[in-house]
Amino acid sequence: GFRCPNRSATGMSPLGFVVAALALALLAWALLRPRKPARALPADYHELEPPRTVLVSSVLFYVYLFIRACVLDAWDTLVARARGRGGAKAAAPRAYRVGAPLKSGMKDLYERRMFGFISDTFNRPITGEAGGEVSVCERAWSPQTKDWELTGRTIKCLNLGSYNYLGFGGCDGLCTPQVLDTVRAAGTSMASTRAEHGTSALHLELERTVAAFLGKEAAVTMGMGFATNSTMIPVLVDADGDGRGVLVLSDALNHSSIIEGVRASGAAVVPFVHNSMLDLEAKLRDARLRGRPGGAGPWRKIIVIVEGIYSMEGEFCNLREAVALKKAYGAYLYLDEAHSIGAVGRSGRGVCELLGVPTSEVDVMMGTFTKSFGSVGGYIAADADVVATLRARSQGTLCAAAMSPPAVRQVLA
Repeated sequence: GFRCPNRSATGMSPLGFVVAALALALLAWALLRPRKPARALPADYHELEPPRTVLVSSVLFYVYLFIRACVLDAWDTLVARARGRGGAKAAAPRAYRVGAPLKSGMKDLYERRMFGFISDTFNRPITGEAGGEVSVCERAWSPQTKDWELTGRTIKCLNLGSYNYLGFGGCDGLCTPQVLDTVRAAGTSMASTRAEHGTSALHLELERTVAAFLGKEAAVTMGMGFATNSTMIPVLVDADGDGRGVLVLSDALNHSSIIEGVRASGAAVVPFVHNSMLDLEAKLRDARLRGRPGGAGPWRKIIVIVEGIYSMEGEFCNLREAVALKKAYGAYLYLDEAHSIGAVGRSGRGVCELLGVPTSEVDVMMGTFTKSFGSVGGYIAADADVVATLRARSQGTLCAAAMSPPAVRQVLA
């Protein structure tokens, strides 16, 4: 195989460090100076950026971490060279390995010199149930392992890092006994995909319940919320996997699972300004008037994708306006209710119920069971023929493991 010598610790030359440091400093300056939008923004645009002080202080902190990392690496290099020249031992021969290095450049530098410095703010383990309060496992930095080690003590904390909105994700007297009964009766896993022998009577009951709850003809469920978008959207764009001639108009702040699904579909994608119905209408009008680029004719299909509640911004979508626009311009509407289903509306039926929009006006409704229902997985609810196509063509049903029976029972409970 191809053999190459090991690169330096960071894979970057001193000049590269200087250039990167200058680039970070330039970025901080760019954030401080007043900015004008690159293009005219729609009248219904609203600013969602954090305060400038927060933005700049965050960037400057990372600049500090980067400079610190470079200094430490440079010091290690100088010490190693000094020992190699003056010590009794000769410098070790250069090691060789097969293939390219797994980590190099900024990725390697970040992991070795920067992430460890701030890693205690991430991935904190907890013990017990994730209810309104959580018991966080205390950690202390170990110079020997150069990592955070558990001390055996716990700290009682208010849980602000969960989307267990209704509290069903913990242990309670209603859901938990039913889940335990299901574990005893059906085990913990179907050990198969839905397309093979991973479908049980529980799964069919859940899908009928979801469809009836949302007023749709049918529904299909799968074991992961992220994969519901990333594996179902390509089939919705084109069942044969050919997204050419299909246009997706996606909110600029849609979730990464939507972005992955659209990217995998091969369709043309045009983002519209977050929650701006004026910008969405302008892009719909342009798509209908101009058609496909290069005079290739009209678009085969136009799909508008929005979220019920944008989780990072905490905003509701303008669903009434989106429905009116999709009807006026002959488009399809895909609604992601991962954070709204179960949590809003008089009976928990999501933004359609909250905003008074009939679910029949939304072509495809997506949601997850990981928030309000305290379980795992996701669903698509739509017309029966659409659901049948998804069930037969989506990688989420053909290749992924089915929802476990206890997780299904948790939703039904």
